Amino acid sequence: MATVFLSANGRYRFRVVAVIVFIALTPVLAALWPLDALQISLATPEMSDETQVLHAPVLLGQTIRNTIIHSVQLTPVIDTYHIQEGSIWAWEERIMSHNAGLPSLKPKRGRFLYDSPWMIVQGGGQSWKTLYYRVGTETFGKNELCIFPRPCRELWRELPGKRIVFHVVPSRLCHFVFHV
Repeated sequence: MATVFLSANGRYRFRVVAVIVFIALTPVLAALWPLDALQISLATPEMSDETQVLHAPVLLGQTIRNTIIHSVQLTPVIDTYHIQEGSIWAWEERIMSHNAGLPSLKPKRGRFLYDSPWMIVQGGGQSWKTLYYRVGTETFGKNELCIFPRPCRELWRELPGKRIVFHVVPSRLCHFVFHV
């Protein structure tokens, strides 16, 4: 069995080459790093064709907030979701009234709080890989979508009355850096 001994000069060269290789490979490995992306698509009623509205990287625990004006009660409703383990998790719903289909009881795995003027339903453990959502109009809904830290979007102006689909999809960092 042969033993290789490097001189002090050889060890130095080996370390320099190792550092150069590490520095050269770091951007490549970072670009190929897997991450989740939130994809929002505009769906036709037949669901046969989808047009992409948004495709953006999301971090674990990233917050998505949707605000609407309830069509019957005409009061604001704020739904908060978090991206967790490749799914969209219902985190919190804030309401000012609990009539006309709005929640009035605490979920089995959650709590119901009152912080005037809001009634807050937290938890519940509901999650979805795909979330279907109907965008309101100026008359009914007035949806606003906030995906932090991006600016909020008034969906009711951009996509009035449309049906959109939220997906959490696997992606790579290079998709967003190089737009491939």
